[in-house]
Amino acid sequence: MFYKISAYQKSTLNQTIVSCFVKICLGTTCKRLFIGCIFGYLALGAMCFGAAEMSMDPIKKLGKKWAFISGKQRAVREENRVNYIVNSNNPTGWRVNDFEAQLKLDANDSLFVNYHLNANEVFSDTQMVGGPSFYISKTEVTNAEYRMFVNDCCGVWKGINVAPKTDVWTQDFHYSYNEPMRTQYYIHPAYDNFPVVGIRKDQAEAYCEWYTGKIESERKGSDKFLVFRLPTELEWERAASVTAAKPSKRSSGSPVNNNFLRDHRGCYNANFYAKYGNFGADGAVYCTEVESYLTNDVGCYNMQGNVAEITSTRMPFRVSWHSPQIKQSIQGGIDSDLVFGQDESLKKIAVLEDCYVVKGGAWNLPQAACTVGSRMLIDNRESHAYVGFRMVATTMVIRKTITPQF
Repeated sequence: MFYKISAYQKSTLNQTIVSCFVKICLGTTCKRLFIGCIFGYLALGAMCFGAAEMSMDPIKKLGKKWAFISGKQRAVREENRVNYIVNSNNPTGWRVNDFEAQLKLDANDSLFVNYHLNANEVFSDTQMVGGPSFYISKTEVTNAEYRMFVNDCCGVWKGINVAPKTDVWTQDFHYSYNEPMRTQYYIHPAYDNFPVVGIRKDQAEAYCEWYTGKIESERKGSDKFLVFRLPTELEWERAASVTAAKPSKRSSGSPVNNNFLRDHRGCYNANFYAKYGNFGADGAVYCTEVESYLTNDVGCYNMQGNVAEITSTRMPFRVSWHSPQIKQSIQGGIDSDLVFGQDESLKKIAVLEDCYVVKGGAWNLPQAACTVGSRMLIDNRESHAYVGFRMVATTMVIRKTITPQF
């Protein structure tokens, strides 16, 4: 049964329907706005909390430029370590049996350039080495980063002149025209992302100390802080030979499993003295940018090649009195550090005590010098155009002191 309604009733009904529809829409919108505001505030709070947490936790501030090293890695075969020496008379190095006898193993430079070790000769099949976990920088310290340090301390850090020695480009290579590198490499913006060279060990340690203070000043409310320093030889070897379950996307593979310096097509994956008489065979004549070539499994660039890297491991250095290395050291005014042996047969042998291990090889050194087990020694007062450094970071915890109440 249908009923007729008047025009007034129809108008009232229409108004009621429109009013109900508007209320429903506004109610839904208000609910949505209210819920949106709640989620917005929650998200903002989470962001603020995360930012505050990151500002308090120094470890998270390291970011993606650092790799975390833990666990055990394959040990280097001590009997197959490559010991070598480099000086201005032999800028591509020569191999010796050890750093005490200093007997030269190569009759000429080409033998050292062509000397080759497979991965199974470098690393032990069964022995593993481990130690405390640490962080290591994925790149070597650059010119731009080191200039910030020099400018911040006005070139002197606790009595140490920290300015790089740019003359190394001409002093290390007497037979090359490196004057443009001497005058431009450290200061020109084109080389900002290249590794800093011409650095002594004490200057590298000063940079680490300055960087520790710089990061420490940004720490707020955390009981953890980071200490930056040079790696030990063992730490460096662990970082270089690590094998990751999920390797970096730019990884060329761990040196434990392959040659690492070349890929399966024979293309070079590192910056080193690849062919006798040809420094540019690998694509770079000198050292190149710190993020060049491929990485190892944890994303570290140039652990082999580019520039050799200073470690904190000290080792006595016995060389012949007639060696160019000794003559160069004596001319540098450090003859007071030479301690002669007591045996009559060692009258022509001297020990240079203050020497440190340098790892990784460099752009002017052959493949054998770039293996993980290779080792070069330099005096603390030496700096070279092929030696730089990278840092490691370890965490320290501040123990809160408890004041007893009586």
